[in-house]
Amino acid sequence: MTILQHLFGTRSKIEPREVLLSCLWSFTRHGQEEISFPQILDSILCLQQTLPLRYEFSKDVLYSSKLFADIARLEENGYIRRYVYTHDGLLPKSYVTLTMLGQGHAEKTAQELNQATLNLIREAVETSIAQHKEYWRLYPRI
Repeated sequence: MTILQHLFGTRSKIEPREVLLSCLWSFTRHGQEEISFPQILDSILCLQQTLPLRYEFSKDVLYSSKLFADIARLEENGYIRRYVYTHDGLLPKSYVTLTMLGQGHAEKTAQELNQATLNLIREAVETSIAQHKEYWRLYPRI
């Protein structure tokens, strides 16, 4: 039995989209209905240090084309809705939110993951929320 199988159950292959949906569900459970793209990217990058999600991130900027493709697929399936706000008239900021269908599917997906994986997702989401609160506290947009 490999370490991954021991930590994450008998399923040796963790589907990235399952983890992404569970991550979005965790943001919602932490009271954040609209999740910004930087928060999603941060939390998935953090998770990828311990889970084999197979997302490739750019070395220069926080970007993953495969992750954005998975987000687009979730939107096509009706699980998420994408929003773009211009809070201060400067740069637009993109958000996603789970739809009713997405909430049900994400909750079911999260229940199928084992507790160790759910704990890693929760920790990554909590870290991302804290980092972004601190960032926007230090660098408010005027």
